[in-house]
Amino acid sequence: MAPPTLLLVGHGSRDATGVAQFKAFAADVAGFLQASVVPCFLELADPPIVNALQTALRAGARHIVALPLFLGPAGHQKNDVPTMLNWAKQRWPDVRFDYGTPLGVHPYVVSALADRAREAMQRFNTNAPAAETAVLLMGRGSRDPDANSNVAKLARLLWEGGEYGWVESAFYSLTGPGIEEGVRRCATLGARRVVVLPHFLFDGVILNRTGERIEVLNAQLPAELLLADPMRNHPHILALVRDRMEEAIGGTALMTCDLCKYRHRMIGHEHDHGRPQTSDHSHGLRGIARDPGPGQAPIRLPESLAPGRRYRHRGESDTMIVHPSAITANSFHLVRRELGTRADRFTPDELSVVARVIHSTADFDFAETLAWSDGAIDAGVAALRRGAAVICDVSMVHTGISARRLAALGGTLHCFIADADVHAIARREGTTRALVAIRKAGPLLDGALLAIGNAPTALLEAIRMVREEERRPALIIGVPVGFVATVESKAELATHREVPWITCHGRKGGSPVAVAIVNALLRLAAGVPATEAD
Repeated sequence: MAPPTLLLVGHGSRDATGVAQFKAFAADVAGFLQASVVPCFLELADPPIVNALQTALRAGARHIVALPLFLGPAGHQKNDVPTMLNWAKQRWPDVRFDYGTPLGVHPYVVSALADRAREAMQRFNTNAPAAETAVLLMGRGSRDPDANSNVAKLARLLWEGGEYGWVESAFYSLTGPGIEEGVRRCATLGARRVVVLPHFLFDGVILNRTGERIEVLNAQLPAELLLADPMRNHPHILALVRDRMEEAIGGTALMTCDLCKYRHRMIGHEHDHGRPQTSDHSHGLRGIARDPGPGQAPIRLPESLAPGRRYRHRGESDTMIVHPSAITANSFHLVRRELGTRADRFTPDELSVVARVIHSTADFDFAETLAWSDGAIDAGVAALRRGAAVICDVSMVHTGISARRLAALGGTLHCFIADADVHAIARREGTTRALVAIRKAGPLLDGALLAIGNAPTALLEAIRMVREEERRPALIIGVPVGFVATVESKAELATHREVPWITCHGRKGGSPVAVAIVNALLRLAAGVPATEAD
């Protein structure tokens, strides 16, 4: 029988460098193990798991070891990958599938982190004793307390054997304390040097953004801050992958369930206790057609594993829901359910915006394409609470925004596209009315929210006014739709550093998206649940 094939499962990233590092790591593992290794990703990068499985099977694999190259236990490892493997076992019953465990809290991980911290400390410009040097272990952050507690435990283990004054832990998102809070705490406690140590395997968007934020904090704090490298292909990580593979093959790959929120009623996570553990077509089941048609792969998901099937809870019935508020509440329930573990990477406020957009468009692609600058949502909410004006590019956006909620906060709503002078100037200059309308709004822009859902020309004009005329809106929401200058205008907005912004990558967007974002921010500003109907 052929030797086992290792299916190395990564999360995926929009950052090409991170994806390349993962694939290079897979090649290093293949050389280290002298084995066949097939890399794949849950989301954001290709190939998805199902394609990697097909690649392995075409190469003759009859024993596949799926290893989640994750640092801790959470929804991806507990739900997404197992759902795919259950499907694969039904589709290919003659193939042996084994499932490994995440890297977890292990001496090899502690050693790799300690080496990266030591390398970073050699780059400091400030001379300071160990007692005045802090390490801030930075986790990704999860809604699973099991994963977050691993970061805290690793921080303690680093301190036990390290040459630092102390070690703190912090998280990029979804839970606290945040990175900035952690850095400031270290400085307040007397650290003259702080190593921000990523509990990450590879580079990517998160570390890029963290590096930019550290540059800002370096100018604000008395301590010198450095971002260490991720663990990448550290020899001990390669060795740990080997050990995890051997455990899976030998049947000794064990996961402790003592802190699993699905099996125990964990404080603060009671709603997850007993929740069905499944996946969706954007993660574990990515690449599996729901309803195959011409040109689609003839791969079907068994009904018993379908993420969309209805799980009946006590008290539920099949009665048609007709009350408006009940329809809205049930719609948001369905949105959150189909989002599944994708929701884990958003903060609660971010998720309110994303869910509102999906609710308005029925398009789950926006969970992947919506993007914002650091602090953009907070900036928009704060401005609305101050009574900021909202300026729209077209009448459809103006009509959809909740004027009642805006007025209750002291704000005003403006759209100049239908004004006679705007029409006349646009005709005379041979340009769009939306562009001229944004130009006319210039005196109102400072401190306002600018909502552009239709016209790329309006967005480009707004960017020009910010850079050349030093207009300073509190937030630019730039989500135009279409084919001409749409992608380019949104990409230009995403390079902006002068003002906060929210956008969506690609051609999709439109007035409903802009309206949904503004209305979500209005709800957050007023403390109103996102599921409440207007």
